[in-house]
Amino acid sequence: MRQGQGEWHASNGDVYKGGFEQGLFNGQGRLTTRNGASYVGNFKLGLRDGEGTQKDKGVLYRGQFKAGLYDGPGRLELEDGSQHQGMFANGKANGEGSRSDASGNQYSGNFVDGQLQGTGSFTSADGDQYD
Repeated sequence: MRQGQGEWHASNGDVYKGGFEQGLFNGQGRLTTRNGASYVGNFKLGLRDGEGTQKDKGVLYRGQFKAGLYDGPGRLELEDGSQHQGMFANGKANGEGSRSDASGNQYSGNFVDGQLQGTGSFTSADGDQYD
């Protein structure tokens, strides 16, 4: 059983470098998959947990993870130029946050399961604001 610092090469081409505990990724580490996705940050018993940065298929997330999902404060940037900054829970925007699209329009307010819900504000790329 792996324990301490080390490196693991999976038969499918995935590579992990970092800490192990009870044979699982644990502590600081870097996982790179065969399709080019990567995660650098903290692991807890095999799952992304704590502060980390994940890149996968044009999506970049920097922030907190819990049990492998976005959870806590973070910033999500998409390939099309849109981004979301704020609170996440269970892998989706939940709580206060702001989302901007590629053209510069910005939505700020409360998000539930990734959708703007309740009161909020919209600021257009031209600077017009609506509450």
